[in-house]
Amino acid sequence: MARLNLWIFRLPGLKERREDIAPNLDYELVRHGETSGDVVTINKEARERYLAFATSADALWLAEFRDLGASVTRMATLALSGRISEAIVMEEIERLKG
Repeated sequence: MARLNLWIFRLPGLKERREDIAPNLDYELVRHGETSGDVVTINKEARERYLAFATSADALWLAEFRDLGASVTRMATLALSGRISEAIVMEEIERLKG
């Protein structure tokens, strides 16, 4: 819920906007690169696995886009080779479930 002057309007949460997760995954990877100076990519299988979880009912996204941004930052930080692997994604999914 957001309030602008005297108008109140409801913005749907990330759980209701699952189609926004994939483009925001890409955005967060670019943003990480801009702030850290490290270009990080995600391999195809890892991306598919992450998005399958992220768009499922198992992903709670309680803090909305902050959770998604933090998740991508964690994975990018752990990708020492500059590429997020399926193993890194699996660790992150387990962390998000916990």
